[in-house]
Amino acid sequence: PAARSSRFTCSRCVFWLVASTMVFAVPARAEDLKIYWTQPNAGTIMRSALDGSGSEAYQSGLTYPYGVAIDMDTGMIYWAARQKIQRTLLADANAPIEDWVDASDGLIFPMGVSLSSTDRMLYWADMTSEKVQRKPLDGGPVEDIAIGQRMPTCVAVDVEGDQVYWITFGDGKVHGRPLDLSGPSQEAVAGLSSPYGIAVDTVNRQLYWSNYGSGGTSAGSIERWDLGAYGAGKETFLTGLNRPIGITAQPETGMLYWVSYGSHTLYGARLDGSGSITTLAPADSAYYITVGAYAKLEIVSTVTTTGTFQSTLTNSSQTSTMATTTTSSFAWTPTKTTTPTTTQSVTNTSTLLTDTTTRSASTQTNTS
Repeated sequence: PAARSSRFTCSRCVFWLVASTMVFAVPARAEDLKIYWTQPNAGTIMRSALDGSGSEAYQSGLTYPYGVAIDMDTGMIYWAARQKIQRTLLADANAPIEDWVDASDGLIFPMGVSLSSTDRMLYWADMTSEKVQRKPLDGGPVEDIAIGQRMPTCVAVDVEGDQVYWITFGDGKVHGRPLDLSGPSQEAVAGLSSPYGIAVDTVNRQLYWSNYGSGGTSAGSIERWDLGAYGAGKETFLTGLNRPIGITAQPETGMLYWVSYGSHTLYGARLDGSGSITTLAPADSAYYITVGAYAKLEIVSTVTTTGTFQSTLTNSSQTSTMATTTTSSFAWTPTKTTTPTTTQSVTNTSTLLTDTTTRSASTQTNTS
């Protein structure tokens, strides 16, 4: 009501300021894809474009990095490193490195790793503890998939087929087990020649692995098998290779990539078998390999200001109380994109999303 008094008393005037910041990762695009591979002896993780150009060290000074995997939904990169599995934010070269799993979780010598964005799990093969294990990406305990395995070196996940597969170098086999662990592990393929890396082609529904081979520099091979076809035979895909080791399939681009420990080289070949093997980049003493991309960072900050103003207005005939509450909030989304080159390039775009003020005095509302 309108005030009719010449006397005015302010009894309380309080304001609050609440600020919060949330960081999200925008999923990476196919055109941002790069090949990443590890060089344990040099302590580096390397990367290049899919055609092998622009080869560079992404991380250096690491302790024997082996298996590597990228979560393209959150922009995190994971790698195995001597009794540890570490991770960091792929897009930020200055982000801290976290010891995500370590010896306190029972790790001894984790080798190959595989990430499933569908069930949000990281899987790994620990060659020395003779276990295949996993852990939820968003937090949770380590879980055994298989124990008592003979030198497991690598693992791959087929979410559509509800299977996890791994290599046992010690007895030359491929094994599989349901992701929900509802059944025991099964022998998928046997009689392999020092198998090492493994990869799933989700589009063509095939499993690939590398045979390191023995007896010469051209004794290595890459073979494949129809996913889930337990009891069926395998197929030779490539022969005459020089100690192939880490391997990854990229069905979206129709390519298979691998690194050769014998020739210290990164190679590629088409999944349909057409064309010839392509030499892509030097890969000194490389072990494991993956294809992935960094996610863009989206930072959303919200500031809310709330004020309460309460006064008492008095005259000889009327006493009334009026309360006014003011709340204003706004948010913006600067998108930070870091181009992974030797010279870092950062682009920041800020867009004002909302600026809303709500005022209430008795029954009056004004929104702008």
